[in-house]
Amino acid sequence: MHPLTGLYLFGGMAIESEVELVGLRKAAGALGAHRVKLVFHHGAAPPGDQEIFTWTGRYGLKLRALGDGWHFSSKLDGLFIADNQVTRIDFYSRESAPTPAAMDVLTRRVLPRLAIATGALTVHGAALIRDQGAILMFGASGAGKSTLTAALAQAGWHIGSDDLTMIRLTPSGAMVYPGATGVCLWPATRTGLAIDPARCVQMPGYDDKLRFEPENAPGAEAAPLRALVFLDRNSEVAAPRLDRMPIAEAVREATRQLIALDPTAPRTDAAHRLLQTMAGVPAVKLTYPSGYARLPAVRDLLATLL
Repeated sequence: MHPLTGLYLFGGMAIESEVELVGLRKAAGALGAHRVKLVFHHGAAPPGDQEIFTWTGRYGLKLRALGDGWHFSSKLDGLFIADNQVTRIDFYSRESAPTPAAMDVLTRRVLPRLAIATGALTVHGAALIRDQGAILMFGASGAGKSTLTAALAQAGWHIGSDDLTMIRLTPSGAMVYPGATGVCLWPATRTGLAIDPARCVQMPGYDDKLRFEPENAPGAEAAPLRALVFLDRNSEVAAPRLDRMPIAEAVREATRQLIALDPTAPRTDAAHRLLQTMAGVPAVKLTYPSGYARLPAVRDLLATLL
């Protein structure tokens, strides 16, 4: 049995771990966070019971039931079992220490979904934090979420998440809780943004995709949600602009980005909480030109939202 090596914060959860969790934010305390104990195992894991859902993509993530809990497996390394209240996660790996592939599955796919069972709303979008406020960016593949996330990080913003973002409703409003550190980029983007190669590591499951880690000690504090930004990268526009979106359109587009722990279950409650999250939060469309040369103007425009 390993001794506890640290406390980590992820999406409003405080995770006590026996092993180092690379890609998570270390914390000195866990005031108000949902407490979770993570136990690491080297070797075979118990099989799941009923198969519930399989996600497409490079992870090959599969969800099964195990008793009244959750059982996640992947075609990459790592298998994860959690009770239905997510007070304990059993982490199984084929190696004696967590592999990069297993950590990638845990931080980028499993934890964002388990956070839902602890009261979080998880959405497919990138969150950036600055000056005690957060913006949440939505966009289809190719809209530039990762590129803008990296560009803003270079300008001093903290990365809340580059992919799956956790939001919690509090008496003072919607709060964005940071998840995994870093942002995933293709080599062309690293070159275009002149990112130091020493700040990048190879992403498991890809031939050449990288994870850019811009901060030595990334921020772990939650921040109030200040704006929802829907990206529209358009090569025909000369300068970036922000336009207010009709609320009905913003709700429709944001609802499409809801993430479910169990995709086969009804999402009525999540949709209702999304409406509560969006109440009073401006929703804007960012139309901006392609090319790295215009990104400073985009950064300045996004800063006005805070």
